[in-house]
Amino acid sequence: MRRVLLAALLLAGCAPKLPKEGTGYAFLVDRSGSMSPAAKEAAVRRTLYEVDGLPDGARVTVFRIGARTEEIFSGEVGEFELADLATTLRRHVSRPARHTNLPRAFAAAASWCARSPGEKRLRFLTDGMNDALDAASVKRMRDAAAAITKARPKEILFHGVRAGYREPLRTLLPSATFR
Repeated sequence: MRRVLLAALLLAGCAPKLPKEGTGYAFLVDRSGSMSPAAKEAAVRRTLYEVDGLPDGARVTVFRIGARTEEIFSGEVGEFELADLATTLRRHVSRPARHTNLPRAFAAAASWCARSPGEKRLRFLTDGMNDALDAASVKRMRDAAAAITKARPKEILFHGVRAGYREPLRTLLPSATFR
């Protein structure tokens, strides 16, 4: 019965908007002390610029990176105002964290990839400095990087990573692009 009704609505040109398994974008924005206020603002602006260019229906999830990594925003393009995202981003990113724990950021990205349907694209906006370098943290980071790779995201992009920090990240995620 439901299919018949949907077919009739399609033929009449007034079909309801159906949920899509569109592309998902995860933005992981660094707010650590190693990021200058200008670098944090650049990361916020870059995130907003990219989200503004996404098609309606694209799924957006934003995480803040620091000593902890937390999801601060989730929504579908076309169903939220960019100004609301900007306010949320600035509020969360302006509060500095003591350090960056990239293993936790990688674990959050791997978890997001595992639970997100459809095509996935990751955006890390960070200087790449990682203060969690004990043996257990390095193992967690390697394991999370392997989980990210296994999820086969369409794209892994790093913005703003300092030159000396690119190679270790490239070793963990060989398919990543750096800008």
